Amino acid sequence: MSDPNSRLLFSMIGAVAVIVLVTIAQILGPVLPWNLYIKIILFALIVAVICGLILTNNLGLLEKKKDKDENNKD
Repeated sequence: MSDPNSRLLFSMIGAVAVIVLVTIAQILGPVLPWNLYIKIILFALIVAVICGLILTNNLGLLEKKKDKDENNKD
């Protein structure tokens, strides 16, 4: 668990789990006001996207795609 990439992955999974659980709770019975619900969903979505971008950068996937695109231009 000390690997930074696994922490980012667990953060992404946690953010998506929060989105799913809050949405299910909101569908079954409105437990939150809609403005608070939307704020929580947007915050969790932003956290998941930022963690995904950092994880992609750490794994070097963006550089591999850039190198592949440069090789195709030649």
